[in-house]
Amino acid sequence: MVLDYEGSVADLSHLRILPTTSYLLKLGYTVILTILGGVGFAYVGAPLPYLFGPMTVCLVSALIGRPLQSFGVLPTIARTILGVAVGASITVQLLYALPGIA
Repeated sequence: MVLDYEGSVADLSHLRILPTTSYLLKLGYTVILTILGGVGFAYVGAPLPYLFGPMTVCLVSALIGRPLQSFGVLPTIARTILGVAVGASITVQLLYALPGIA
């Protein structure tokens, strides 16, 4: 029980410290699904299996209506790092080589 500044009991029921069971079940399902996707793509020898495997199984799962759960801010940070890494690999030499590649 918490008292507010006027001495009455404050309602803190909306504040959660621990995640709900629903959140944990969806997160567990998502983690297991992504691991299976990565291992499955690696098993068949697909390129970039630990990137394309989880993306593919999550896409299929979302399209059939299964609920997935994100890790909050972690995917945004990972995409930012990946974007910087890919962007840093684009050099002047690559731009000059593009006409010969196409």
